[in-house]
Amino acid sequence: MTYLKKVLVSFLTTVCAVLTISGTAAAQPKTLYETRVQQTITAGATLEHISRFTADGWLNIKVLRIDTTNPNIKIDTLANSRITDPLSTVLALAQENNAVAAVNASFFNPMGGGTGYPDGPFVQGGDLVATTGWYNQNNDEMASLSLDNAGQILFDYWKNSLALTGFNNVSFAVTQYNQPSRQQYKDITVLDNKWGPTTLGASETYPDLVEILVSQGRVIEIRQALPASTIPAQGYVVISRGEQAAKLLESFKMGDPAQFTITSNPDWSDLQMSATGSSLLVKDGQIPETFSYSTGSFDKKNPRTLAGSSEDGKQLILVTIDGRQDNSIGLTQSESAQLMEELGAYNALIFDGGGSTTMVARKPGTSTLDLVNIPSEGSLRSVANGIGIFSQASSGSLAKLILETEDPNVFVHTSRKYTLRGVDSFANPVKINPQRIKWRVSGIKGRFRDNQFQPTSVGKGKIIAQVGRLTAELDIRSLSAPVKLKLSSDKIDLPLGQSQTIQVTGYDQQGFQGKIQPKDVQWAVSGKIGDLKEGIFKATAVGAGYIKASVGGVNAYISVAIYEDSTDTIDSFDDDLPSPKIKEREIPQNTSPKDDANRKTDFRAGPESFKFSVFASRQASYNPMEEQLLNKMTGYINENLDMAVYTGSKAPTAVRDVSKPTLISKNEYKTYAYKNSSFIQLDVSQGGLRRSDPEQWLWLFEELDKLTGSNVFVVMSSAPATFINAKESELLKDTLAEYREKTGKNLWVLFSGDVNQSELDRGVRYISCAGFSTPEFSPEKPTAAKYLEVTVMGNDITYEFKDLLGEGITQ
Repeated sequence: MTYLKKVLVSFLTTVCAVLTISGTAAAQPKTLYETRVQQTITAGATLEHISRFTADGWLNIKVLRIDTTNPNIKIDTLANSRITDPLSTVLALAQENNAVAAVNASFFNPMGGGTGYPDGPFVQGGDLVATTGWYNQNNDEMASLSLDNAGQILFDYWKNSLALTGFNNVSFAVTQYNQPSRQQYKDITVLDNKWGPTTLGASETYPDLVEILVSQGRVIEIRQALPASTIPAQGYVVISRGEQAAKLLESFKMGDPAQFTITSNPDWSDLQMSATGSSLLVKDGQIPETFSYSTGSFDKKNPRTLAGSSEDGKQLILVTIDGRQDNSIGLTQSESAQLMEELGAYNALIFDGGGSTTMVARKPGTSTLDLVNIPSEGSLRSVANGIGIFSQASSGSLAKLILETEDPNVFVHTSRKYTLRGVDSFANPVKINPQRIKWRVSGIKGRFRDNQFQPTSVGKGKIIAQVGRLTAELDIRSLSAPVKLKLSSDKIDLPLGQSQTIQVTGYDQQGFQGKIQPKDVQWAVSGKIGDLKEGIFKATAVGAGYIKASVGGVNAYISVAIYEDSTDTIDSFDDDLPSPKIKEREIPQNTSPKDDANRKTDFRAGPESFKFSVFASRQASYNPMEEQLLNKMTGYINENLDMAVYTGSKAPTAVRDVSKPTLISKNEYKTYAYKNSSFIQLDVSQGGLRRSDPEQWLWLFEELDKLTGSNVFVVMSSAPATFINAKESELLKDTLAEYREKTGKNLWVLFSGDVNQSELDRGVRYISCAGFSTPEFSPEKPTAAKYLEVTVMGNDITYEFKDLLGEGITQ
């Protein structure tokens, strides 16, 4: 879409770039549409939000880019102070350690009781926390991401040698350090205080456990089949049983020297941090022909956490991709490699994914960490470790302002609250004294009361906040008075004493919407069942009634039922239940706006004037009465109209001997031009454009760019609301609204539905045609079946719903 332009990213500015591009690699599904929003977390670290719509579905991608050469930046692993502590979420780990951003890292192994340990080597703050002697010994399988003391990012398959040396240089191979044995402790394990405060001790499972306590290089105690003991503060415990334990007992006596050494490649003593993943996705700019590690889940689309680095090794790239969701399907391992290559990774690996995939980041201008991805399990999973990004800069003076509001749309004579935040030159938060803020508006008229603005005129404008010489601007739209209200709930069922918040959204005559603050709403409670203050209803008495919300004479209502306790839930519309209850007919109707285009008009013939019908059908056959009505409609079309449109899943079955140009909804997409208007037929037969044919989206963007004339009619077999994926439905509505905003053309969407009605959304008119599907239609009431008649005279368009016997009605 050429009318949606790419915008360059600037410091601390959130921007959106909209692209319609094809896939960059064969393994990736074709990209149909994409938006990118970038923000600065701190100097040297940015977060990019990528929403990508592909031929396979949506992808929610988050990309952290960290400049490892920036002195403000520190990168380290995150973990609890001891391995045996209960696992924590990435958010909790980041908060406890004052990180400004973080992702999950290593795969981990549960140990019971909510604990677990990370798989593979693990370095934190320059200290080796845990590792094993067998890792990657047989082949290069599980790769690690490390940052060395020179600030270089490394991707390696760690190899380790762990040894315990005693008197006369007797040496034993140690299998693991600060990890539990996978051989029932018949090998040799070394644990220190990074594991936990105590040794394992003999148990029912391991009654013969041998533990050798070493402090300051000497054996201080040898324990056999004894309970757990304290691990020496300046030492460790050697644990074994069976044959290996017998050999240890022969070689180590009280007071003997003991030395535990770990040799690794890369050398852990040269590292600031390290965390282990699995396959290298990209190595020296190339995707391997075969990945070093794979499971069934790696070959399927799943949530992913990925890490990579630029070719010069100066940028760390941390990525999450949500999965197992309608709005983000996830990636395979191969697709993950393609994505990292696309994002500029010269080397990259894959970390733990699935329900573990988590990214958190600081909201600009605050010290608050937000969860920025959507975990697949609906909640945060506790993990063994993560990677944290830290800002090391001292607090500075105010350098930039950030202006925000919950909704850029505001109705005239209502109010909107604005929040101003500040950051220093490192993008770290700076508190602002509200008394120093000067507020003003341009483009429209209105008045401020502190940070609340109330417009007194309609149109587009800018809110401007100033502190000293610094300013911040925010585009706003002041809407004409609302003609319809929508409340956040259709009904309220509450136990006595409980509360519920009610949010109000308004719609203007053109279908632009905006949130309305509770203080701008007039509230009333019928039934003496509760109190309502600032949009919060509190149940004070058992009974039934309703709540009325009003803004300038426009009303909306909610039914309310209050019961004694949560085990006595009331259906507020069920007349068979004992009191409290309220009958639906006792609740007033919401204010319904009148559509100005729904009117009878005198047709004037001309080069840009014509009339057409729209009839919807979802049935394969018709009874004699329906056949008679269809034939009568056909005769009317042939005699009085210029063209006909048939829509619905069975549109072709309703077509009779029409002699005028006819557009019939089928499983195809095409454009048809007639006089000064364009008709775009979309194929949504499989529950959306993408499911019917992904290429249709790219075709639509191109067609919108090429359209001429004053009017556009989009014809579909069903409403956008029926799409299987709600986000695709919103994308279509956004696309059409942006097109209308850019071009100023009339844009109508015509489709089959259960009722005959119209609705406006941001100036785009959506009209549902029911045909014979309307519930009121019957042999006794044949006039309930309607068709739509549209009259076009230049850029003036009107419509009427007419019964098939020829009589027009208005809504």
